[in-house]
Amino acid sequence: MTQFALTTIFSIRYRLLRYAPTNILLIRTHGRHGGRWFLLAVGLAAVFFYAAAICTTILNHDGPGWLNALVILFTWNGFKMLRIDPVTLVLRRYIRVTRPDRRASTDVNREEAPAQYEVETIGATR
Repeated sequence: MTQFALTTIFSIRYRLLRYAPTNILLIRTHGRHGGRWFLLAVGLAAVFFYAAAICTTILNHDGPGWLNALVILFTWNGFKMLRIDPVTLVLRRYIRVTRPDRRASTDVNREEAPAQYEVETIGATR
């Protein structure tokens, strides 16, 4: 029973991550070239909140009840897109700080290495 439940949960999660448009955008913003998708995600947050406001206005003027589901969906996706801002900025800063600069030449760095990294050979002859 537990294996069936876990298999079902992971299957649903995989399909949502793979095919839901907002989840695809989330994955792209956290990828290597996420900078170009970042502004799109921020713009989509405004669009989602605007769509939720329009649906709420229609509901206030005796609109159909199924618009409540759209309001919840638009609000959820809007907050998900707003979450991209701080998370992406923190991840990009972390990657920039922790990874060495690949453009730096290793030969130049070897000549400028301080003496503390050199190995002393006591009694050894060349």
